[in-house]
Parts: sequence; C-alpha cells; structure tokens
Amino acid sequence: MNSNVIEEIFILDSQNNEDTALVKQCFDIVNVFVAAVDLEGKITLINRKGCQLLELQSEEIIGRKLIPDFISENQQQQTAAILNEITQSTQKLNDKVKYHFISATNEIKIIEARNIPIRDKENNVLGTLISGEDVTNYIKHQHELQYNLELYRILARNIPDINLYLFDLNQRFIIAEGTEMKNNGFESSDFENKKLTELHSKSLQNIWAPYFDAVLAGKEIFSEYKFNNYYYLIWVIPVKNQDNKTVSGIAITQNITDDKRAEQKLMHAKEIAEKANRAKSDFLARVSHEIRTPLNAILGFTEQLKQTQLDSKQDDYVKIIDKSSEHLLSLINDILVLSKIEAQQINFEDAPFKIGNTVKYVHNALLSRAEEKGLNISFNIDPKLDLVVLGDSFRLRQVLINMLSNAIKFTNSGYVELRCFLHEDKKNEIKVRFDVIDTGIGIKPDKLQVIFEQFKQADSNITKKYGGTGLGLTICKNLIDMQGGGLSVSSQVNMGTTFSFILPYKKGGEADIVSDDLGEINPHVLKGTKVLLVDDDSVNRLLGKTILEKFKCKYDIANNGKEAIEKLDTEKYDIVLLDIHMPDVNGIDVAKYFRKKKINKTTKIVAVTAAVMKDDIQNYFKAGINDFLVKPFKEIHLFNKICEVLQYKKENFTRQTAEIILKEEIQPRHYDLTALKSMTGNNKELLANMLKTFIENSEQALTKFHKALATKNTKLIAETAHKILPSYRHLEVNFVVNSLLHLKEISQNNSEYEPIEKQTNQVIKEVKKILDELRNELLQLGIEE
Repeated sequence: MNSNVIEEIFILDSQNNEDTALVKQCFDIVNVFVAAVDLEGKITLINRKGCQLLELQSEEIIGRKLIPDFISENQQQQTAAILNEITQSTQKLNDKVKYHFISATNEIKIIEARNIPIRDKENNVLGTLISGEDVTNYIKHQHELQYNLELYRILARNIPDINLYLFDLNQRFIIAEGTEMKNNGFESSDFENKKLTELHSKSLQNIWAPYFDAVLAGKEIFSEYKFNNYYYLIWVIPVKNQDNKTVSGIAITQNITDDKRAEQKLMHAKEIAEKANRAKSDFLARVSHEIRTPLNAILGFTEQLKQTQLDSKQDDYVKIIDKSSEHLLSLINDILVLSKIEAQQINFEDAPFKIGNTVKYVHNALLSRAEEKGLNISFNIDPKLDLVVLGDSFRLRQVLINMLSNAIKFTNSGYVELRCFLHEDKKNEIKVRFDVIDTGIGIKPDKLQVIFEQFKQADSNITKKYGGTGLGLTICKNLIDMQGGGLSVSSQVNMGTTFSFILPYKKGGEADIVSDDLGEINPHVLKGTKVLLVDDDSVNRLLGKTILEKFKCKYDIANNGKEAIEKLDTEKYDIVLLDIHMPDVNGIDVAKYFRKKKINKTTKIVAVTAAVMKDDIQNYFKAGINDFLVKPFKEIHLFNKICEVLQYKKENFTRQTAEIILKEEIQPRHYDLTALKSMTGNNKELLANMLKTFIENSEQALTKFHKALATKNTKLIAETAHKILPSYRHLEVNFVVNSLLHLKEISQNNSEYEPIEKQTNQVIKEVKKILDELRNELLQLGIEE
C-alpha cells in the first residue's frame, strides 16, 4: 500500500466521521511513515513504521508535541512554517517535504513526506496527516557521492596531463574534469550531462565506444590511443555495488605524447643502430666471403704442394705460405667469433671431456711456434683434475690458444707456462684456475684495462713491432665471462705477465672422451662415391678435382648453377658439393629445384661456401641442404664431411673452427632425438616418418585446443593435454611436458576458466615452437612434410 492510497483512505474516513480502527490497522501494515498532528502540534496518531523509526512505543509518542520533541533543532522553524501553511491551506497536496526527525538514540531520520490537512464535516481543518518514506540512507549516499565527486574533481584539476570522466550505465557523463581538456579545445560542459553519442567529436566517440561498452560489461580496460595528434593512455574501470554489479564507470586519460615521441626517437635511434649493425654484419660477411674464397685456394694448394717432392728452399717457402695463411684464417675466425659474441649468439656445450686432454692438445699445437723463438713452453696440471667434467672443451681450447699465442708473441726470451689447478671443489661442481705465465715485455699499470678492449693493445708501438689486431684478449674475456668465470691480470714491465682465469665445470661420470685428432684419410672409404662438384671459380674447381681424385671418387664438374641442374636432371649422384654464390642460378636455387621439382630425398647436398652468416646457414637447411663446409678447408675436413653426411663412418668427426662457431649460433634444439634414433636404428626414413606422425598429432591437438577455447570446453582441454603428453615425454621436451601437466591438472580441478585459458594459450605457443623446429629437422634430413 503506497502513500497515495493512505491519503485517500484518511480523507474518506475523516469526511465520513466513521470508526477509524480499520484505517489504523491499515496504517500499521504499510511500510511507510504515517503520523497525524493536531492544530496544537501534538501527535495524535502514529503507525508501527513511525514508532520503529523514532525507536519508541506509540504510547511514548502520542500526545507529545512534534516540535520540539521529535524534530531536529536546526529544522524546527522550517517545519513549523510548513505545518502552518498546511492548516492555512496554502501548501499544495502534491508538494513533498523533508522532515528531519530525531530518534530516541539521537539519530537523524529523514522522511520525505506529503502532507494532507485533516478536516471535519464542516470542512474545518483539525490537523495534518504526514505520510512518506524514510530516505535517510539515500540522502547520506547522495552527500557521500557529492563529496566523492568533488574529490574526483579536485584530483583531476590538480594532476597534470590527466582527465577524469565518470559515466553512468547509459554512458552519460556525470563528471568530466582535468587540465588536459584544453589541449583539445574542450570544457567540462562539453561532456557533463551528455551521453557519449551526443559528443560533438565523432572521432572521440568511435575511439571510446568499445572501451565504455567493455567496462559497463564488467571488464577493466588499459589501452592507448591517438587523438588530435596527441597520444593518450586510457584506463577505464567499472564501479560496482555491494552485489558486484556494475553501476557506472570511470575513465582516466593521460597525455603521454612527450613520452611517446621520446620512445619513437629511441626506436628510430635503435633502428639506425640495428641498420648500422646489419651493415657491419653485411660488411663482415662480404669481407669474409671475399677473403675466404681465394684463401681456400691458397691453403688448399699449399697443402697439396706440401705433399709433393720439394727441395729444402721450396719446402721453406711452402711452410711460410702455410703459416701465413693459417694466421690469416685465424684472424678471420676471430672476427667471426667476435661478431657472434656481440650478437649474443654464442652457445656453450655441456659435453664430457678431460681438462688434461685439452691442455695437452693446446701445448702440442703451439710447441713448434714457441721453439721457433727459442722459448720453453710447458704445462703443469693438478693431479686432482684427472677427472671427467661437463663443459665446452672447444671454448676452453680457444681461450688457451689465444692466451698462450699472445704470451709467445710478446716473449722474446725465457719461458711460457700454463698451470691448472683445482680452485674449489663442491658436491656437483668444481672451479678450475688457469694461470698463463710468461717472461715477456710486460704491461704498464695504466694499460692493464685497455688490453681487454676491442682492437686495442697496450701501446701503438707494440702493434707496429708485434702486429695483431687486439681481438684475442677481448674474445677470451667475453668467453670466460659468458661461462660464469672471471679473468684477471698482473704484470711488471720487462719482467713478464700472468693472466689468471677461473671457470666452473659440472662433475661428469667416466665417459669416452672424443679425441682431438683430425684423423686420417682412408681413400678406400670413399672409393667409387659419385660426386657432383659445383663451383663457378676455376681455381676452386681445380682444387676440388685434385682432392676428389685422391679420395678415388667418381666425379662430375658443373661450372655454374645452370649446368648443375642439367647434370642433376640426367645423372644420379651420392653427394653434391655445392657452391652457393654463383651468377644467374645460385646454389640455393639449385637445391630447391632438386628437392622440390625432382623430389629427390636420397642424394645428399653439402654447401661448400664462404657465405657464413646466420641467415645464410638457416637458408641452406630450409632449401634442403644437408650440411655445410666452410671455405677455406683442409682435405681432411672435406673427407670427414663427406663420410659424415653419407654415414660411411660412425665415429665422431673433428670439425673446422669456423664450422663449430657457425653451427652453435643456430637456435638450440629444445628436444632430444636420442631415444627415437635408438628405436629406429638410425634409419633416417623411419625417423622422418615418426617425426611426421608426431607433427600431425600435434597439429590435431592444436585444432582441438582452439576448438575447446572457443566453446570453453575444459574437459576437451584436459583430454587433449593428456593425449599428447607421452609424445613430448618421448622427445624430452621438458618445458612443454611441464606446461601440459599443469594444464591437465587445472583444467580437471579448477572451476575458474581464466587461468585455464591462459595456460592453454601458453601450451599452444610452446607446441608451435617445437613444430617449427621439427619441420626444420625434416628439412635437414632432406625430407619434406
């Protein structure tokens, strides 16, 4: 029963002058305040709701004066005037009045009421009927809202570059404040009391509309947009009530134009730097190519010449040529290593080796160089180091050769010594200290730090006298630092220098250690092997022909890519030795034609090339090339490479320095094919079929994951994760296995969808990464999907 009905009942009752007992009962039933006040201001009637609000019984209220007993002091005069207007019939019946009552516990209760004069049969006014609703909480809320809104306004007015907008469920702006508005020619009045669709700027409407829609649907948005040549961040948040229902939204915008332009400048500077770095890399690639190609002929024919009958003078000349060529090759490889270090593309192996074997190899490699200068070169190894460690023996060899070569270069008399001893011994790890000691010219104290910088030596006079580029120590320091070690130096001028470095290694078990020997050429191994040699350089063709004849191979020669394709169309070969940089039809085009047009999977292709950058090598594998050999090469490297690719020999092959450096920069595998290779008996066709099946199953799983995400089917997600788990365990892709296990667990037990969705997307991303690697694996096997 509402207040209008109450008034009608009371008016009818007073006019009929009948018993009011039924009416009083009706008053008690309704949930609004009802009270009657006579002309003296006394309360003659009050209902149950009124008693509850005043926190008194009816007998404690009836007969007492409304003013001052029940009206707050600051409202008494105003209330008296209202009651007087009613009895004088000047107050309209439809006018609502707010009465500020005081309860028994001194709480203010605000009643928004309508007032009706009470009349007798002669129409004389006997008093006033007050009926209305308790609006105390609503009024308080309005006051709090106004207070909060004012706080919002104050904040927005005083924070630079910030605008604040409060809008209701109809996207009508309640507040629009901020110092940033003026930049776009806006005032608060352009927004307040207007809907988003009523703004003058259609562009702003279109930008904000999706944000406002999303927020009123309960989502929080953080984004970036551009308006009138300014860049803004926008943060839009839903405002929710106690029932967690969105009742309005707040949008905060911040002008980030200066930051954005600074970021763009940085990006531009970064692009310029990257462009310069690419230009440097391209330059290195070109220089390396141009030097390696003729150097291949010099080294190759020098090697062949050494194997002929020479008199003593000729032998001396050949040795000089050989050493000079080796020095030049070492320099090129140093530049290559440095470029990889700068690009952070160096990877380190965790392979078993013995430190003693590596030290002996380095000593033997440098012995003749030291003896030529009349120096004694020796090494001393701590007996405690006679154990197998896990680490990168090639990198240790590289550091030691650089440092000992340096020591020999700058020592004119006396000795060079390498000492190795156990520095620290832990349960699963040891730290080894290496000291390279010489009795050379020494280094001035103020030059001790300079020597580790690129292309710098301690003194310009040293460069003139001893030569060198100043790259060796830079490379050593970087390689040591990247393995978690440290390098130090102590020196006295004309007394000698000691370089000391410490490297950590994991302890390994007893294992077969790969020999550092290059091995021997057995011509009977490759006898009768059908080879196609493709090279546009006549000197390199002659060198290749000379070596292949020594290997007793059957061979054809193609002078360019076009001839190579013609021969591949008519003849069948075991292996193709393919130059890459050729005019018209290059080596990659030849390989692609052969793999895709001829659909030949069995013939092996080895790129014999001086093009040695990362992208080059990856392009070789994508084109279906099985492996590569870097120019310049020794005949033992070519022999080992052919044997390895054709699987004529099972033992490991020692590779060129350049090849090791280049192969390590290719993204490391995240999987291990050891178990699969064992199962297939190293049968490449069978291995490839298993990988194809794995790829196919994974692609089906990805389709199911996407379907499950679209329908929020957590059961299908769990089933799919469970199904592909064994395959990834088989390949030992541990990070994907862990992700799948986590996904399976939460999708089975977690009722919240958001973490399941997030983890599923993570798994999809990881699986795609593995699939890309496996497709490249197939290409390297010479097989397409």
